[in-house]
Amino acid sequence: MKIYRRHEWGSRVLVPKVNQDPRYVGRIFVHWTESGSRSLNRLSRQKEHMRELQNYHMDEHGWRDIGYHFVVFQPWGSLLAARVFEGRSVKSIPAAQENNNTETIAIAVVMKEGDPLRLATKLKIRLLVKHLRSDVIHHMVPVYVHGDVNETTCPGPKLQEWVHKTFRMRR
Repeated sequence: MKIYRRHEWGSRVLVPKVNQDPRYVGRIFVHWTESGSRSLNRLSRQKEHMRELQNYHMDEHGWRDIGYHFVVFQPWGSLLAARVFEGRSVKSIPAAQENNNTETIAIAVVMKEGDPLRLATKLKIRLLVKHLRSDVIHHMVPVYVHGDVNETTCPGPKLQEWVHKTFRMRR
């Protein structure tokens, strides 16, 4: 699976980070960050959006880096593939779920509110979760949405319903 790394989208230099060991990650969280721009189908525009998102998180929120470990861009056209970008390192605690960041991985999906969750996006999220479980943290972990631990509508009703249905773990 192709993941555009930080250097490929021109990320800023990191502020010293708070470390976490991926082997101890116990939960994956899915978020969304809304964008209504059709121009985000272009790779150059997605890279620019990653820099804008990182600047917003660091300059407006005062965070050490972009809040998410990964960002998935939902394509506008049905035949286009979704793209995945690396945000912060999985060896760094995210800034995504207030009071629930330690030992987690945060994934954000860029999509327009009200848009249907496209097949290409669903497939890319599944592949990313599979990659994380098998190649990064090396064990099964549950997948939640931001709204499961904080009072928020994030990641929106359609994405939330799909995540709950798709990644429901049997006890």
